[in-house]
Amino acid sequence: MKPYQRNYKNYLKTSYWSEVRRMVLLRDDFTCQDCQQKRLLEIHHKTYRHAGSEKRHLSDLVTLCRACHQARHDKKKRTLKRVKK
Repeated sequence: MKPYQRNYKNYLKTSYWSEVRRMVLLRDDFTCQDCQQKRLLEIHHKTYRHAGSEKRHLSDLVTLCRACHQARHDKKKRTLKRVKK
């Protein structure tokens, strides 16, 4: 397990993550990239390959509203279940 995984909630509270989050929100015009909503925005990692060095890999991040973010994670879980069968 990588260090960011053990303390992910703490990682999201760091000044580094706050800066990364702001950079992605600005790039995406404070808009969910799936449904265009401008409220309840979160930043989604497409992969965790670059966790801890996101500033150099902003393309690995996307702005999503809470509902679309949850839908992406739910879809990923369904896909993983199918692969395990």
